[in-house]
Amino acid sequence: MTKVGLIYPPSPFLINQKAFPPLGILYLSAYLRREGVNVEVIDLTNKENCLEEVLQNLNFSVVGLSSTTPQYPLVKKIKDIIKRNNPSTVIVIGGAHASSNIQRCIDDAFDVVVVGEGERALLDIIHKHERHEEIQKVIRFPYIENLDSVPFPARDMIKLHDYGYEVDGGKATTIITSRGCPYECAFCSKDVWSRGVRFHGIEYVVEEIRLLSEKYGFRHLLFLDDLFTMNKKRLLAI
Repeated sequence: MTKVGLIYPPSPFLINQKAFPPLGILYLSAYLRREGVNVEVIDLTNKENCLEEVLQNLNFSVVGLSSTTPQYPLVKKIKDIIKRNNPSTVIVIGGAHASSNIQRCIDDAFDVVVVGEGERALLDIIHKHERHEEIQKVIRFPYIENLDSVPFPARDMIKLHDYGYEVDGGKATTIITSRGCPYECAFCSKDVWSRGVRFHGIEYVVEEIRLLSEKYGFRHLLFLDDLFTMNKKRLLAI
């Protein structure tokens, strides 16, 4: 079985790297785990000064890296360290920077660039690797229409309570109940999500909130949707 590592890079430009847990990586982890993939999350938050030490003993067949633009210089360094230690590892980059700067990622010698949504694309890469099939340099899969078919983020795969944003005297954690936005603001990149919005169902959202409250003990939530208040009827129902 292919052993897969999903790496969340450091963000030293932030005041607090532990404010928000890496939900994107955790969605991917949950999806792959449900499909029977042997997946591990490597959280490099606050480890920008000891990357060589942390990464030297990693041994994955496929590594997925998520990157925003400010994270990209360190993501390239992580890729170089992994390749130096394990040249045969297939290194996949996704996230906002990869979707916006495809050719730059190719030029910087990432093996595969995932554009847009990552769950189906990454699973396809893993299956092709297992079958020893050729993997395209750039992969973009159709968006998942039924978001409720995606499992809750695998928050158990990180030390969730190390993360939190101070709200009203308590730690808040994050939740995303939709993907996308219908507008085209000039300052915003639309490369990850196409124009349009897909929503999780009300019952899905309420169950995730219940999980965060009862299992993890959070009493404060931050909704990270691009536009959580867009559908008033849905908002009031939640």
